[in-house]
Amino acid sequence: MNYTEEILSDKKLIIVRMTGDYDAKLMDKLAIKFRKQAMDIGYCLICDISNGHNKITLNDGLKALKKYDKPEYKELKKVPVSVVARGPQYIFFKVVEQFLSNVGGDFKVFKEMDTAINWFSKRSHK
Repeated sequence: MNYTEEILSDKKLIIVRMTGDYDAKLMDKLAIKFRKQAMDIGYCLICDISNGHNKITLNDGLKALKKYDKPEYKELKKVPVSVVARGPQYIFFKVVEQFLSNVGGDFKVFKEMDTAINWFSKRSHK
C-alpha cells in the first residue's frame, strides 16, 4: 500500500490518498497518525481510498474502532473525517459511518472528492 498526503491550508484539510491493498492493522495505524496530525493543527481529514483495495473484514474494522473508546484515543474520535470510496468499499464504509455516528464519531463517506471537500467547507461556515 502506498499513500500520498496533501494539505489544503486554505480549507484546513489534510487529504490522504491511498493505493494498493490495505488491511485493518495498516488502516488503523494510518488513521491514528493522520487524526493526531489533524487534531494538532485543527484540520479535518479526508482519506481517499477509491484507488485502494480493502482487505478489512467488517468484524476486524469494528474491533479496530473500539480503540477510540480508550482514554488515550477518545479525543481522536472528535476529529472530522471523511472517506472517499466507490463500489464495495463505499458500502463497507457506509456501515462504518453508521457505527461511528452511533458512538459519537464525526465520520462521513462520499463517492467523490469534490463532495467531501464541499461537505467540510459547508460545515466550517456554520
